[in-house]
Amino acid sequence: MARLLNSLRAFIRRALGLAMADEITLKRLLDSDLVPLPTTVPVEKFETHFVKACKNGKEEFGRDVLSTSRISKVAFYKEEGGSEHEYVVVEVVAPDTADMRGETNETPDRVLGALKCERTVAANRNNPRAHKGAVLNDVSPNSSSGHAIPASDQFVVLEKLSTPSGHRLVYAYEFGCPEDRPPIARLIAAAAVLHAKYPDYILRSRQCYWFAGVLFRVLVGPPADRLYPRVEVDFSYAYERPTDAGVAGQGASQAKGARAGRFKDTFDVVTKKRVEKTVAEIQSDLEEEERTFETNLEALRAKWRAHKQELEDRKAETAALQVQLEERAAREAELEAKLKEERKAHEAKLKEERKAHEAKLKEESNAHDAAIAALQAQLEQLKAREEKP
Repeated sequence: MARLLNSLRAFIRRALGLAMADEITLKRLLDSDLVPLPTTVPVEKFETHFVKACKNGKEEFGRDVLSTSRISKVAFYKEEGGSEHEYVVVEVVAPDTADMRGETNETPDRVLGALKCERTVAANRNNPRAHKGAVLNDVSPNSSSGHAIPASDQFVVLEKLSTPSGHRLVYAYEFGCPEDRPPIARLIAAAAVLHAKYPDYILRSRQCYWFAGVLFRVLVGPPADRLYPRVEVDFSYAYERPTDAGVAGQGASQAKGARAGRFKDTFDVVTKKRVEKTVAEIQSDLEEEERTFETNLEALRAKWRAHKQELEDRKAETAALQVQLEERAAREAELEAKLKEERKAHEAKLKEERKAHEAKLKEESNAHDAAIAALQAQLEQLKAREEKP
């Protein structure tokens, strides 16, 4: 009964596109042996946790699966109600562990899961009065009003890329070639730079719309500006007029009727100009952050390669020693067999000699008995003669 329930559970998870219990997932790769990764992680802590997870990568998953993971798809979402919150979700893929171990596999890439990145604000600061004070503070940056609202930028680890209920997929981009897929380090570095350089949540300029737009632009890059060359628009990949394109195949597509950066389909909160200005402002910091990040990851990979080579060398030495031990064991077995044969032959010889000696002793004993019997007969004859008158 338990086996039937497990099979049914596995079938349902496959049908829903969820990870199996023994599959490698982004969440499992990021989890620590001692402290499991929370579902939601602040941007400022995620990079440290990511590097630590890479450092402690498990052999059964492939030590460098996480560090070599890349982004295959980028999706831009908008909530349908309330403040129409906007955020970015990426699909994360990595080389298959079979391919990494040198085994034959026709599917070199494996979907690990999805990673959501968004700008929010703490619940106790998310009210009209706080936002009004933050706006006034932004208008007069030299004032000491202290009304700035710290942004709560965060990553959310998801099982897969999908559209939640009550949310709309505004735009999706799929990288056609594996070589074009940006490393996951780019998203992590971009979020870290944005959070460090613009730590405050400002309703009119640095809110979730702006944060998601900049991240999308950083990940998709210049190709996004040429997606619809026949249409004169601003911020063409997410802020152009809706099309009938679906979300399928490589390249870009936008959901009909959805507009990123626009509140209640009434006025634009974010424009291409503002996004491009931010990208230009963070470009040097982003390149330095990503370079440092990738350098750290490459150092880990180099360490793993050296460790793997050391293990292979030890394995080769162990194999050579095993061959020597087997040869020695074979020689000892041969010598033991020879000694056994010699011992057997010696025992057989001793047995024959003992048998011959016993036969000789018996023969001598019989001769002795016969001689005694003859003497006894002679004595009886002499005695008989003496008794005659």
